Amino acid sequence: MMRNVEPLVSQILSDSSLRNEPDGIRSKAKAKAKRLLRIDGHDFRSEDSEEGEFFDAVVEEINQSPAFDADKVLNTSRLGNGSRVERTKNVLQGTADAIAHPIASIKSKATRQTAGKLAKSRPYLSNQANFDFLEAHDGLQQAKDAQNAGDDEDAIEDHLNNIDYFEKRVDKIQRTREEMRVAWVTARHVHRVRAVENIPPPFPSIQHFERKDDHGFTEFRWEKWIGYKLLHGSRPFTAQYIDDFEELPFDIDTFRRHVERLIIVSAPLQEFAVDIRKIYRWEDKWRTCKWLISYLLLWYTSYIMSFLYAYIVYATAKNYYYPSSVSALRDEFSRNIERGTTALKAGELMDQHGNKDWLGPLLDKLGPYLQLQIADLANLLEVYDSFIHFRRPQNTFHSLFLFLAVFLLSACASMQFTMKVFWFVVGLIFFGCWPISSLYPQYRLLVSPLKWAFWNIPTYPEWSLQYLQERGSSALK
Repeated sequence: MMRNVEPLVSQILSDSSLRNEPDGIRSKAKAKAKRLLRIDGHDFRSEDSEEGEFFDAVVEEINQSPAFDADKVLNTSRLGNGSRVERTKNVLQGTADAIAHPIASIKSKATRQTAGKLAKSRPYLSNQANFDFLEAHDGLQQAKDAQNAGDDEDAIEDHLNNIDYFEKRVDKIQRTREEMRVAWVTARHVHRVRAVENIPPPFPSIQHFERKDDHGFTEFRWEKWIGYKLLHGSRPFTAQYIDDFEELPFDIDTFRRHVERLIIVSAPLQEFAVDIRKIYRWEDKWRTCKWLISYLLLWYTSYIMSFLYAYIVYATAKNYYYPSSVSALRDEFSRNIERGTTALKAGELMDQHGNKDWLGPLLDKLGPYLQLQIADLANLLEVYDSFIHFRRPQNTFHSLFLFLAVFLLSACASMQFTMKVFWFVVGLIFFGCWPISSLYPQYRLLVSPLKWAFWNIPTYPEWSLQYLQERGSSALK
């Protein structure tokens, strides 16, 4: 059995690339691991030195893993930072810009500082690391293609050896990438760990739930007893989700770390949102037509929600059996090295423009859109306030009549008919209103269902001007 583990030992030893001098916690962890694995015992080594060497190699791999040495990974400079001459030119250029445009330079410096802090949220994986990973996958695919094309036995054996080599290389790179990600997560976002006791404490006595009311009578607090009963019964599987505190005081570093996590975890959603936007903007008319036909068919058969649930199951199963991580990484890498392409995720902007310069292009791209959406949201809230306070009574009654009609429809009609009307409105907004509001923003309010519901009800500025006009007219009279 020991002969079967010899290649694994040699592979572990060959994968070692970090420092060999443990200190502090690392040395204590190594000593404890050896004691647990019984490696320090001389009798054990004398009985089976080969197995002892294997466990030594396992402990050594733990010591040299980036996941157990996060400082070494995070403190190393990224690949492709530029030469000293380029950095000097950038400093001189920044000084000249500060002299010529001091206000813009101050704003740019603040943006760069914020971007530099947020850029730390990206796992330490440089373009070179991504390139090596893709190159290993390409080599593996080429070796498999060559095996299928050859008929000679010697050539087939060589191809099998090549496939085995590239598979080990891919596994090694993949393991290193996972270790780097673990190192980044533990160093950036893990600051305390608590042990959770899933065995519930003894249930309080009945007297714990009794209290005296204002008249001196004993009152049993049923709501408290039910709450304790639920917590006591669910303790074995809910203890890990119960915090030790209600709220922590605000801390800017903690808030920034949460923003960092949000940027990284939302990367697939960012790409998904861009893809949805391409559909409703009719950028690929044939693709949008296919989705429109599918929507009409599902709407007619009342299977839209069933389709959504089925799509979630299908997408998850497909990602399990046919992972798209390599192809997605290949597309992302291609966009990163081609400066003219459009970045689909915040991480790609970091690669294209650098850790300190990615926030500016992001704000230039999303700033006008976000500014417009925030303005429309403020207008909507002001319109709702004017609606509640009858600043234009006639228009308020018109909106109330619309809401009354919708209420009667939902109350008197069948549930199936009501849901059909609802999904018809959703489809009309997606395939009709959103394309117009996105391609022609100046007409966005004309195709806004919310604006239809509160039509001609004023915002604060409109109401203020109306007030001034009425006062001026009354003064002239």
